[in-house]
Amino acid sequence: MQELRSSDGNGAHVVLGRHARYGGFSLLEILVVIAIVAVIAGMAVPVAAATITRSKVAETREEMRMLAPALQSYFWDCRRLPTTLSQLQTNSPAVSGWKGPYTAALVSSKPNVNLSLDQDAWNTAYVLSASVDTTTWSPTTSTNQIVIRSKGPDLTLNTSDDLSETVSVIPQRRKETVDELNIINTAIQAYNAQYLASAPLPTNLEAMFNLLYGANVLPRPPTGTADTLRTDGWGSAYVATPSGVTPVVRVTSSNITGAATPPAGN
Repeated sequence: MQELRSSDGNGAHVVLGRHARYGGFSLLEILVVIAIVAVIAGMAVPVAAATITRSKVAETREEMRMLAPALQSYFWDCRRLPTTLSQLQTNSPAVSGWKGPYTAALVSSKPNVNLSLDQDAWNTAYVLSASVDTTTWSPTTSTNQIVIRSKGPDLTLNTSDDLSETVSVIPQRRKETVDELNIINTAIQAYNAQYLASAPLPTNLEAMFNLLYGANVLPRPPTGTADTLRTDGWGSAYVATPSGVTPVVRVTSSNITGAATPPAGN
C-alpha cells in the first residue's frame, strides 16, 4: 500500500489516502496451479471411465436377463432355438410356429435400456453359443441351453471381462414331454378299455400309434404336418414301459424321471 501526502503550506503533511497496488501471478504460481489441475484431472478421468464402464456392464447384464424369457418363448413356439437374436423380432428366415415378435413387451417396459437385441451397451454384437468355449451356434435338437455372450469393455471375445447369460430350455422340453405323455397315455387307457382283448397294443410303437389313430382315441396330425407326438421334447422316440411287455399299457420318455414322469395310462 502507498500513502499519498500533501503539504498544507505550514509545513504540515496531510494524508490524502492510500492507493492499493496489486501485482499479477508469478510464473511459478501459474505452474503450481497447472500442476494441481493436472493431478486432479488425472485422478478424475479414470474414476469417470470406471463409472461409465460399470454402468454399461449393468445395462448389458440387465438386457441379457430380459432376453432370456423371450428366447424360451421362441423355443416353446418353434421347438428350436434361434441362430441370431434378431429372429426374436422378425421371422427371418421363416420358422414354423413363430408367434413373435417376442421382444415388444421388453422394449415398452424398459424405455431407458438399450434393447438393441443384437448389440450390447458397447454397440457390439452379442454372440450366441451352446457353451462358453465356442463362438458358433447351431440350434440342434438336443441342446438344452443357449448362452448369450457379450465381449465386454475390451470388445474382445474369450477374455476375462466377457459377460454371459445362460438360458436353459429344459423346463420347456420337460413340459412338452409331460403334456404329450399325458395325451398318449390317456389314449392308451381309452384304447385298452375297448380293445385290450381283441387287439392288444404291440410293443412296436409305430404299429401302436397306427392302432391308436385308427381307433380315433388319438387325434391324427393335420395332413402335411409333422407328427410331434412320436418324439419327446428332446426329439427322442417314446418308449413303452415296462419294456418288451405286450400289451402296452404306458409309454414314457428316457429324458425324464422321477416326479416329472406322468402317471401310468391304464
